[in-house]
Amino acid sequence: MLLSTENIIGYNVANGNPDDYIEIINSWVEEGKHRKVFYCANPHSLIIAKKDATFSTALKLGDLITPDGTGILFASKFLGGAIKYRITGSFIFRELSHLLNLHSTFKCNTRL
Repeated sequence: MLLSTENIIGYNVANGNPDDYIEIINSWVEEGKHRKVFYCANPHSLIIAKKDATFSTALKLGDLITPDGTGILFASKFLGGAIKYRITGSFIFRELSHLLNLHSTFKCNTRL
């Protein structure tokens, strides 16, 4: 599954409902994908990235940027976008932990 993205000051922020993000990250786990990176970007982190080339590059090379912060939702609306959900790191952690706990056959691969 691929989510559409919106350009928020030069960064491709994903647009989906909360379940979409969990489905994507869970598919990475189930498929044994290694070294997937997602960022929960709030307005502050995007502004800092504009001033820090290393951080900016890291964000741009990540596999998924979630809209973490009401300021991202506001920016999307202001720019004519459609992002409606704030997706926090704690939400992803909680929901993904719950989902993985339900999979009794889930085996943790400690090799990264």
